Amino acid sequence: METARTTRGSGGRAQSGQEGNVPARRMLLVDDDPFFLKLGQSLLGSDAYEVLTAANGAEALRVARTALPDAVLLDVALPDLDGFEVCRRLKEDPLTAAIPVILLTGKSIPELNKKGFEVGAVATVRKEVTTPRFLNTLRVVLTTPLTERTAPRVSVALPVTYECADRVGTGETVILSHRGMFVSTPDPPEVGAHLLLHFALPGSEVWESNARVVWTRRPEEEHPYPVGMGVKFLELPPGAQTAIAAFVASLPATP
Repeated sequence: METARTTRGSGGRAQSGQEGNVPARRMLLVDDDPFFLKLGQSLLGSDAYEVLTAANGAEALRVARTALPDAVLLDVALPDLDGFEVCRRLKEDPLTAAIPVILLTGKSIPELNKKGFEVGAVATVRKEVTTPRFLNTLRVVLTTPLTERTAPRVSVALPVTYECADRVGTGETVILSHRGMFVSTPDPPEVGAHLLLHFALPGSEVWESNARVVWTRRPEEEHPYPVGMGVKFLELPPGAQTAIAAFVASLPATP
């Protein structure tokens, strides 16, 4: 079906989206450059998104709290509050804490990725990023269910082995929750692949879990996480999910 483009001024609500019964995903694009806002509206409007815009941090917070977008695309360099501060405030507010934030930067600097991750951003991408790559990042964010974004999780390094089709791989957890984990591994399988995971908590037996790859981070992509894959548990042994939840609760939570 044809997707209508969305064009409305700063802070305004988009008027049109995808035809039919499936609503367009609502994006909040925050930047003080009118040209980039127009460019972003054109880019996203062509891919079944309706676009709200804001020209500064204060306006972004207001629009996010009233419109509750599906995701926020947030420039780091804003004239009042910088993007890191806006992201931090969004994550501290229970009303907006679950909304994924993608930070937009003019430079590729590892320190920016690290700082973005610390304030709760799910990804940091450059404004010069290609359209397919940018939209893929957005799709990955939007296909992560809300319950998985809000599940308690911790940063912990645990060895993992996995079987996928006729290959066996190894890695190490970066993030763990009772719903899944992010595994650092040099050559992750494709999104949608089914895995047989083997891992253990400190002091526990080795568990075997059926799992599915829900997103990947490739070497050429900018992201706070290392190269690897986000996996969702499909089936855990009896008692394993409860034990993982208790282990996660015993450690400082990760944003």
